[in-house]
Amino acid sequence: MGTGTTVTFSFPQGGSSYWSTDPVNGYGSSSGGGEPWNSFGLISVQQSAFQSALQKWANVANISFSKSADNQTTAGDIRVSFTYNANSSEAAHAYFPSYGPKGGDIWLNANGYFTTYSNLNFGSYGFFTILHELGHALGLKHPFETLSWNSNTLPEQYDAWHYTVMSYEGVPGSPLVVWTYQPTTPMRFDIEALQYLYGPNLQFHAGDDVYTYYAGQNYFETIWDAGGSDTIQYIAASDPSEIDLRPGALSNLGNTLYTQDFSYSSIYTVVIYDTVVIENAIGGDGPDLIYGNNVANSLEGHGGADTILGGLGDDSIEGGDGNDRLEGGPGNDRFDWESSTRAGADTLAGGSGDDEYVIFGNDQVIENSSEGIDTIFAFTNYSIQFVANVEALVLSGTDSISGTGNALDNILKGTSGSNVLDGKSGRDTMYGGEGNDRLNGGVGLDRADFIGNRSAYTITKTISDYTVSGPQGTDTLSTIERLKFSDKSLAIDMTVSEAGGKTALLLGACLGASGLNDKATVGAILDYFDGGYTLTDAATVLVDAGIVAQLAGGADNKHFVDWMFLNLVDALPDAATEAVLIDFITSGQFTQATFLATVAALQINQDHIGLVGLQQNGMEFV
Repeated sequence: MGTGTTVTFSFPQGGSSYWSTDPVNGYGSSSGGGEPWNSFGLISVQQSAFQSALQKWANVANISFSKSADNQTTAGDIRVSFTYNANSSEAAHAYFPSYGPKGGDIWLNANGYFTTYSNLNFGSYGFFTILHELGHALGLKHPFETLSWNSNTLPEQYDAWHYTVMSYEGVPGSPLVVWTYQPTTPMRFDIEALQYLYGPNLQFHAGDDVYTYYAGQNYFETIWDAGGSDTIQYIAASDPSEIDLRPGALSNLGNTLYTQDFSYSSIYTVVIYDTVVIENAIGGDGPDLIYGNNVANSLEGHGGADTILGGLGDDSIEGGDGNDRLEGGPGNDRFDWESSTRAGADTLAGGSGDDEYVIFGNDQVIENSSEGIDTIFAFTNYSIQFVANVEALVLSGTDSISGTGNALDNILKGTSGSNVLDGKSGRDTMYGGEGNDRLNGGVGLDRADFIGNRSAYTITKTISDYTVSGPQGTDTLSTIERLKFSDKSLAIDMTVSEAGGKTALLLGACLGASGLNDKATVGAILDYFDGGYTLTDAATVLVDAGIVAQLAGGADNKHFVDWMFLNLVDALPDAATEAVLIDFITSGQFTQATFLATVAALQINQDHIGLVGLQQNGMEFV
């Protein structure tokens, strides 16, 4: 099982061919009722159709077909001919593969020569009949029958031509219902069964293929594709379509299928085999419904009001013209990235993952909380203030435009023009880019990023703002607390009531002015104040953790007072001063923590650490 093989076939020509007369394994006496004794061969056009049907099977399984002569000494494993000695109720019959002379033979009912077999085009009942009988000759049975060597049957809902050409039913539960256009390939369960017997054809459509379907055309097929990056494309002026890339799913492409009595219809005409992965889909100019699968898909609606559902994977979704609904699903998805296909007022929903949206016109973005870090790209003034759960805004192009954040921790980026970026609330990160930009941090701990080294920029403090001048232009910063360069980070919130200023004061009291040179320690203490600590809170942590005692050389008040005095004035206190300071603590007026916090805020400490200079130039931290 599962092993490839080469199968020969031949076209007997009536009386000029040779047939076994064995009464058990052959066709019996030539004067009897065996099929060969009242038969004739296929003409050229019929032989071509038969070979096309052979190729349909060879496309999906590891089978090679080779044409053989048909004479006294040689004949194919599969022989096909017309016979009048057939059951009047059947269009054809075939024998299963065997070592006997009849094994693999196919007999077409000659009474259908001018009806069933007058049209052997794809989709005709004649071509479908040959496809069906070849399935028998290769070892497949009807899905409803039990045989001594195979008692398995398909459930009734799958016993139909949408699932297998070996069925007698065009519609489940409706025997002998015939479609006006029949399957043109082996269908889903046929492929599975034949690949079980012979293995899959891993060479068929193994490259990057485009499957193109047209409105107004008939289709009834299953796609087998061995690999590559593949695309289903629908060409339609206005007809709707449904392209479903999920393995085993059915798609609505081309004309609706009808049964001959019009009692049934089906819009589903194309099936993707269960193990096949088609990566991309392009809709027509009508309203399309497109489903992605579990890999990274490229999905394009083209014209019309489309609905596109990406599914799993990192998908790229383009709505095209029309007011489209585009949903990414799980994965890091991109929306309307291609400028040539960007139009309409679209509704864009990324789902979970870090999604990216290019906004055009009146597009609406929908994101739920805890669904990743999502980014909007805009070419005009844009605000995400009322766009829930979107964290980043990137202004694109060269125009001088504005971008506004929301209450989340935003990332805001400008164009190469002169932009105004407003973070609103949250801990925002801003990059103005080229041009003379204005960056307003708003409420929260905000940072401005610059791409060069600190030495390439000049920082100037004004009454209420900062300006940073460098290779990309001069930016004006308002309510920005941090600056990040490629080699350094600075805190510029350096008043006594701000996190940077309180960090400098506490470190001055604990380590002296030189303590600010330890960038890692500056960063660690800064984290406390960024988290909302007061000077007393932070001092309490240092005392309770034993850090103050370690620095002072002892936990007693004498060591504590001497240590702190030395940090403030670079000298030890005299005995009288020492006694007064110790009394502040022993009397209960202060604890060591509250005393440390109080002294840290004194003007003498501010002067000692050069707080005014830090307010001008910032404080470096790691």
